[in-house]
Amino acid sequence: MKKTHTLRQSLITSHILVSLIPLCFIALFILLFIIRNANEDFRVRIDLLSKGIRGQIELFMDQPLTSLNTIGSMLSDSKSASEDNITRILNTHIRESLYFESIYLLNPIGEVINAGLPVERELSRPDLIGINLVHKREFQAVRVTGRPQWSDTFLSLVSGKISLTLYVPSGKNVLAADINLTTLAQFIDRLSSDTVVTMVIDSNGAIIFHPNPDLVKRSIMLNDIDLVSAALAGEERVGHFTLQGKSFLGSTSIIEQTGWVSLIAEPTEKFSSFLIIPLLIIGSGICAAVGLSLVLAVLRAQKLSRPLTEITAKSSIIAQGDYTNPVPPNNFSELQQLADSINQMATAIQKREAELRDKELNYRELVENTSNLVLRLDRNFIISYANHTIQRLTGTPIANAIGMYFRIFIVADDWPTLEKSIRSWVEDRIESNDAECRIRNQDGETSHLLLSFNLHYSDEGSLTDLNIIGHDITVRYEIEQQQKELEMKRQQSHKMELLGLMAGGVAHDLNNILAGIINYPELLLLDLDKDNPLRRPLITIQKSGERAAAVVADLLTVARGSAAVHEPTDLNHLVNNYFTTPEFQKLQDSHPDIELTFTPCPDIWLCNCSPIHIEKTIMNLVMNAFEAIKTQGRVEVTTANIAAEKLADIAANQPPGKYVAMTVRDTGKGISEADQKRIFEPFFSKKGLGRSGTGLGLTVAWNSVREHGGTIAVNSNSSGTQFTVLLPALNEASVSQKQPEEAAHLRGNGEHILVVDDEESLREIACNMLRLLDYKTSSVKSGEEALTFLRNTPVDLVLLDMQMDPGMNGRETYSRIKKDNPLQKALIATGYSTSKDVEATLREGAGAFIKKPYSLLSLGQAVHKVLQRDM
Repeated sequence: MKKTHTLRQSLITSHILVSLIPLCFIALFILLFIIRNANEDFRVRIDLLSKGIRGQIELFMDQPLTSLNTIGSMLSDSKSASEDNITRILNTHIRESLYFESIYLLNPIGEVINAGLPVERELSRPDLIGINLVHKREFQAVRVTGRPQWSDTFLSLVSGKISLTLYVPSGKNVLAADINLTTLAQFIDRLSSDTVVTMVIDSNGAIIFHPNPDLVKRSIMLNDIDLVSAALAGEERVGHFTLQGKSFLGSTSIIEQTGWVSLIAEPTEKFSSFLIIPLLIIGSGICAAVGLSLVLAVLRAQKLSRPLTEITAKSSIIAQGDYTNPVPPNNFSELQQLADSINQMATAIQKREAELRDKELNYRELVENTSNLVLRLDRNFIISYANHTIQRLTGTPIANAIGMYFRIFIVADDWPTLEKSIRSWVEDRIESNDAECRIRNQDGETSHLLLSFNLHYSDEGSLTDLNIIGHDITVRYEIEQQQKELEMKRQQSHKMELLGLMAGGVAHDLNNILAGIINYPELLLLDLDKDNPLRRPLITIQKSGERAAAVVADLLTVARGSAAVHEPTDLNHLVNNYFTTPEFQKLQDSHPDIELTFTPCPDIWLCNCSPIHIEKTIMNLVMNAFEAIKTQGRVEVTTANIAAEKLADIAANQPPGKYVAMTVRDTGKGISEADQKRIFEPFFSKKGLGRSGTGLGLTVAWNSVREHGGTIAVNSNSSGTQFTVLLPALNEASVSQKQPEEAAHLRGNGEHILVVDDEESLREIACNMLRLLDYKTSSVKSGEEALTFLRNTPVDLVLLDMQMDPGMNGRETYSRIKKDNPLQKALIATGYSTSKDVEATLREGAGAFIKKPYSLLSLGQAVHKVLQRDM
């Protein structure tokens, strides 16, 4: 057998050497010949193409030169020398020609005396007349030589593209035309392809035309390329060069008129690809020769050992897994027995492999095609198998995940609980169980999984491995969280509804009570001297009543919304107004170590708002900022205009549009993430009892801003807190500031006012205040009595309470009054916030509304406003 093997090798080797060595020498000679001829053909073709493109460019450049010479001749004709004719000739050519962007007529001293312009630039004509171009080198050359001159290329300010100027003589004058090179650029672009690059270089060595516009915009210089520098020096060449890391074979041609250089180039890799076919042919021939030599050698060797060779060959095929070709029979009995044994073995192996393939196919279809995570861990929780889902959930490829510790993929807070559960299952020999955990991917995102464990044990009871199937329950978890959030919002809404019912139930009666506490001291103070000792206690009583009324107003704002009239307002003015109030001075006195700065926006937009409620929002936020600082610190207040495109950076969920913003920033310790979710809830406060009033400050601010169509954004960390108030902006440019009015300026002229209120004390207070303002008053206690009174006695104004019991309320009363007297003026008084009844009454024609308890000044202003209004 050894001798036969040696003989076969010798025959094969000798046959190959004799056949292939001469063939290789012949193939090498042919290849060198093909390379030499191909390189020469490549150079000739590039050079011819370059010369052809030069001719096309020169032909293009002759067109504007001919046209401009014709115009020059026409203008030098004395019959066409008037200014209007010159303008008409220049405009006609500039608007009908594809070559010119503009044409200028220069006098002998270089001044522009006329111009041909496109229609869209006609308005710029006065700016161009009189410009002096005597400093231009080309202008001076035309004057000296009398021959046309071309300028260097430049970036046109009109078209934004590469252009140049052509100067030609026109009698004593000179014509200068900016040439539109767009058509030439398009022609050069069409000449370029994936394999041929056409470019034009100006006399300075900069690329002015190239299929890649980025190279033109960047004015790439090619002076350092020998091929280009030789052409700029007057020598046309064909050669190799490198541009942007690529090797090219190029040819240059010089364009005489402008001194440009046209460069036609093809990547050298194209030349390499040209040689692929010859190489393939030669390689195929060599391979065919090798194959033929091998066949001849094998045939000769088989004559000596054909039977054994066949058995060996078939055995190799069977060993590779092909069982379809059994070992053929032969004439030697020993070899026939060997062949039969090999065939029987192949049949058994084929049957066993078919069974294994079926099982493996079923397993892979089950495991690989499932969307669930499938893992196998060893006893130390090292991953030994993972399906494709692990890459989707964690971003880690399967190959990398195998061998990693399972704990790496589990959120750190979840692993101790999960590990403890698995340990307890092992102790109790539990074979299957479930657990929930979170898996984190490489981007930090988490998925919630329900893991089903199958635990395998040895005969001794120790854990050997674990199989895990993970069900992605992220969507279900998010739905459950959304349901929880909706339930919390429902509970919060229910809480606010109950608060509204409570506030609405007591507000009317409480405001009626407070009216006496506030208004009677005000009336008494009007009759007392400034030095009277009773003034101070009366002022204290009045202020206490006003503070109590403010608490009621806050409750109503939280429960039902604010009752106010909106007007165009400057937010800077509101901030400055608050800084002049006694409340702010008291706040500063109690926090002397806190520095306050205000940076107003100089051109702030107006917003349509209720000034009193937005000023109260400012007060609450500034007070909250001061109280957030324990000792020394700083509070910064700024205002700004927020354009629509900047809104998403502050409040992504806010409706699009323009907004004005006020930001209050403090250097306190910040608000925790958990507390940020609750800071706008009624009565929520982390401050000491009694330090911040009722606990409604931020709630009132939030509700007021939301009713204005705005929002409040909160950003807090350990270095401080920032509240940003956003209010919709108006398009109006300015607003006139109202001047404060005094009661003395609001006196009436004896107008008759009917007071309608079911509370006797309130009727008495209203009548006393109106009489102090020189009005004549009458009063009734119900809507029915008001109707009867008005049928018999006309009045100038009805001061009408909205809530009266029993009988008709204010809205019903006003509707009945309007039927009897459509021109009757009315002023609505209410102890509630704004309501549907108030809004409906105002729509029906009531002049205004005033909120109880009201002062003498506010009552006088409201009455004066309604009486002055034209019905």
